[in-house]
Amino acid sequence: MQRSIEAAVTQRRGISEVAASEPALVARAAQGDRAAFGELYQAYLDRVYGHVCFRLHDAETAADLTQEVFLKAFRKLDTLKQTDRFAAWLFQIAHNAVINHQRRRWDRPTEAALLDRLPAGDPMPEEAVGQELDLDRVLEAAAGLTDLQRQVLALRFVSGLSVAETASIMDRRPNAIHNLQHNALAALRRQLSRAEAAR
Repeated sequence: MQRSIEAAVTQRRGISEVAASEPALVARAAQGDRAAFGELYQAYLDRVYGHVCFRLHDAETAADLTQEVFLKAFRKLDTLKQTDRFAAWLFQIAHNAVINHQRRRWDRPTEAALLDRLPAGDPMPEEAVGQELDLDRVLEAAAGLTDLQRQVLALRFVSGLSVAETASIMDRRPNAIHNLQHNALAALRRQLSRAEAAR
């Protein structure tokens, strides 16, 4: 499963169609309906992969971990009490999988944020998130971000989670997430500017 991070960030196929019927799909999947789980898998695959790849900076490992995340979700789906919280629950599994993987590794690779260099006109970093990305520049620019900064950017922009969902996963208050996101985007902007100036 060799997917580009760019596709994972920019493509949100299926999410809007699934969102309206998601609680019903989750309920059916929890009762063993493989077709329902297949729809959830298709709707969230790119987002989960993007989140994991964002955090690990290793496409092959991200593909393996993404499969593990969905396998665990399938096996544990009957433990999800609030079917309308599937996305937050799924990304909590992904978040934990990344942390567990990093703990098992001897050398922790640099994680990468998924923001491109700011284009002409200098838009806000939040606007740059949804634009197509030059992967090499993105990976280079993120090296100076802290782990928490990469986590918040991964959850908010790659995974597309709300501030409340991100706060729940990171075990922080929503205001702290807003501040962390602001600081992460500012740090990334500085990294991107430095990288552009060095060209």
